[in-house]
Amino acid sequence: MNFDSDVERFLVQLVRETSIGNLSWSITPPHYFLENATEDLIPLNIGASYNGLQVSVYEARYKYYRDEDEWFWTSEIRFSIVKNDTLVVDYRRPSAPLQQLFEMARSQAVGFDSIFRNDF
Repeated sequence: MNFDSDVERFLVQLVRETSIGNLSWSITPPHYFLENATEDLIPLNIGASYNGLQVSVYEARYKYYRDEDEWFWTSEIRFSIVKNDTLVVDYRRPSAPLQQLFEMARSQAVGFDSIFRNDF
């Protein structure tokens, strides 16, 4: 196994745990190292505690340079793991499990389930 495969398997496990209600997500501040010494902006960071790890899915907006004078803003969904207040994983590869986890975590953090349940 390689690192990317391990992270992908872990993302699938987090999707499963979230879908059965074993994992609770909330809007949290991003880790210090994700915001400092970078031009990246993190408008939304959603975190949870899982087996002693602080896991987060977040949207990062960053400058995409076409050449040294021309750039535009773009964004991507990323995943991070913090252990003992140290950022140990900052995963930046697009994948279906990562996108699915972000959508599930965002929906849970916003509280759509309770909003819709109380609305009808």
